[in-house]
Amino acid sequence: MNGNSRSRYSIAIIVVILICLLLDIFLALWRVREVYFVSVPVFQFAAIAWGVLTGAITVAATLIRVGGAVLRALRGVTGEPHPFSIDETIRKVIRFGGRVLSPLPRSLSVLALLVVAAYFLLESHPLELPPISSSVVVISKGSEKFIYVAASDQGEIEVTRATELSKSYARIPVGTSGNLGERGRPERMLAVKHGQSHWIFATDTKSNKVHVIEGDTVIGSFSVGLAPRSLAVTPDRRKLFVSNEQPVPSGTIQAFDIDGPDPNKYVVTATIQNVTCPEGLALSPRGDLLYVATQCGGGKDPVFMINTATNKIEGAIPNLAVGTSVAVSADGARLYVSRGNYPCKMSNGEGGSPLSIVDPQSKKIVNTVCLHTSVGPIAISRDKDGRYLFVGNGDRMTVFDRKGLDASDRILNEIPLGSGVSGIGVAEDNSVYAFVPGKALLFLYNPQGL
Repeated sequence: MNGNSRSRYSIAIIVVILICLLLDIFLALWRVREVYFVSVPVFQFAAIAWGVLTGAITVAATLIRVGGAVLRALRGVTGEPHPFSIDETIRKVIRFGGRVLSPLPRSLSVLALLVVAAYFLLESHPLELPPISSSVVVISKGSEKFIYVAASDQGEIEVTRATELSKSYARIPVGTSGNLGERGRPERMLAVKHGQSHWIFATDTKSNKVHVIEGDTVIGSFSVGLAPRSLAVTPDRRKLFVSNEQPVPSGTIQAFDIDGPDPNKYVVTATIQNVTCPEGLALSPRGDLLYVATQCGGGKDPVFMINTATNKIEGAIPNLAVGTSVAVSADGARLYVSRGNYPCKMSNGEGGSPLSIVDPQSKKIVNTVCLHTSVGPIAISRDKDGRYLFVGNGDRMTVFDRKGLDASDRILNEIPLGSGVSGIGVAEDNSVYAFVPGKALLFLYNPQGL
């Protein structure tokens, strides 16, 4: 290999490395979008990313110019350097890259592809599945877990420590007054990381508000639509969605900006219409789609799909009548929809309530499992692939292995609880807590049971 060939080969390697480096920067910026800017439209984020890239190049060029000026001064060289233009620099890089890469050996092209593939294999990882709102929320603080339970009939949220399940740690009155007769009716909650702590957002169907709790104190409230049911928050923790079931047969989904420090000042930024009696909400793993289980559709109730960046309905999955709760698998390939009292027949011939497994891509029901009346809250385990599904099933909690649900109704475990389950919460260590309001009992499902 002569000198010119070696020089061209070295330059080609440098160019490939630079391209891979730019790809890494781009993918890193995209990962930032997935976590912090998911509710920002793609084109708007592209403008932000372009500003970051060009800004970085400009800063680097300025440092190089300053360093060059210092070196020229030390060497006694006079004269002004060539003026720097970001646009001209980018054009030169593109032209130079095109000339150098055109005669690249096939082996080097393959090497570049392997480098990019290695990035995806080594750096990519599954995103944490956005939580599902429930009447039970579990917060970890160090080695201790705090379980928040919405006691709707008492108008309060009860807090229990995992190390002392037999007694209450705190009782938080919900509503505009501390008098029992004037308290609200908390139903579903959602934990949102705020700084170093967690804020608990709780729907109140009596006052049509969402209350925000930090620790054992209500720190603020804001008004929502009629009969708020469920909550969902984007991974960037900036946008909160609330499903308002009424007025029947209509309903709305509201979006709120919750980026500010004062919950009392949160205001609605969008109201999504034409969603019939929305109930359960669940976000896709990347937070770009909101799935809405609905009622009031005359037996044809769909699960709506809403784009979280544009707040527009993108589609609907039909024939999921009387949808009450919805959950999404960790890979986003399956939806699990509990369908209230919509009738089906169990294997023993008794009437039951369906749990449907849905493919959101094809918008088709893959399988339906008939359970006891009525199917209620759904939760998914917090292991890497969210393998286990927990379902409030009449007066019991039923555990499924998700991987077999596409073609089977096999149950892993069924725990009789004596009364209807209103909520299921899953801790980071996969401890499962189920609340049975009829008996005012909180049950713990040992994670070893998985």
